[in-house]
Amino acid sequence: MWQRVANQVATKEAILNPFTFYYQHADDWCLSHSYEFWSKGNTVAAITNQKIVKTIFDPSISGYILPSSAAFTGFTKYGTNTYQSSEYNVSGAFLNGWSFYTMGWKSGLTFHLYALGWRNTYNSDGSIISYEYGGTYWTAIMASNTMTYQLHIEPVRINPQDSYYRSNGRCCLSTLEY
Repeated sequence: MWQRVANQVATKEAILNPFTFYYQHADDWCLSHSYEFWSKGNTVAAITNQKIVKTIFDPSISGYILPSSAAFTGFTKYGTNTYQSSEYNVSGAFLNGWSFYTMGWKSGLTFHLYALGWRNTYNSDGSIISYEYGGTYWTAIMASNTMTYQLHIEPVRINPQDSYYRSNGRCCLSTLEY
């Protein structure tokens, strides 16, 4: 069952209605705007490798966490957002996603990160859009009081320091809790 409600709510309301997608255009779905929502103790909006402390609101399964905001910076030559393919730390061409190197610039094993799209929040059907063309993956760190850092990939860009409104449906690429 899918239901989209276009307003902000308290966290308790969202917990009591797990099949309702709360959406607020160009804002956060949650009234509290907490920097600690997915990482307890976080008080900054920054690209950082700070230790993530799992909260009960982290969407990852037990034993896993959302990554830090700097987790994806190795995916480009300078760790920044880029449209320059010469700065992509990938092996091969875009094939429904990118095959990223894991041990520094153009070295080590690779893993393929698929472009899984994102939830269509502009209409009421909740469909997944941009599948196999684009993908966005949340981090645990807020970029502002309404936005969260994310990785954004497409054939024409890799943005490891991207951010978007937390009320939008994005994928989670969880990592082992440490």
